[in-house]
Amino acid sequence: MRTITILSTALLLAIGANAQTTALDFTAADCDGMQHQLFADLDAGNAVIIDLVMMGCSPCVVASHAITDDVIPNTNDPDRVRFYSIGYTNSITCAQMNSWKNTNAFTHMVFAGMSAQTTYYGGMGMPTIIVLGGGSEHGVFYNEQGYGASDNPALVAAINDALAGVNGISERHSTA
Repeated sequence: MRTITILSTALLLAIGANAQTTALDFTAADCDGMQHQLFADLDAGNAVIIDLVMMGCSPCVVASHAITDDVIPNTNDPDRVRFYSIGYTNSITCAQMNSWKNTNAFTHMVFAGMSAQTTYYGGMGMPTIIVLGGGSEHGVFYNEQGYGASDNPALVAAINDALAGVNGISERHSTA
């Protein structure tokens, strides 16, 4: 019985680890009504940053400003980087996300009603920042809960790797 329990636990951990090495596709309208398909962005050679946020989270605001002002401009090709903030739960509405965006003078795309992203990437620490890329490999290059300015070099490196198509979250930054 103990062997079965150990094997079952190992299998669940392996499945969970695999879920975080490949991006979760979505087709959704952002809160301005523009349609997006994640895999189309990745297939076009872009890197996509997903920032899972909650309302009233000051570290979420700090992280979003840092990504916009300090991280993306320092990547090898800022024009190929897409930045999406997503409300971490389906109870966060587009009205709330747009208010958050406008209050904080953000210009990047925001989404609501996509809690499947939070579940998939394990984002219960806010913010949770994910970097996706690698073309048709749809890889996860960074997945981290929380944010500090010391994370900026790792984010820049993960985005550059995602743009170059280098595979594997373990090559750059692993989840906690």
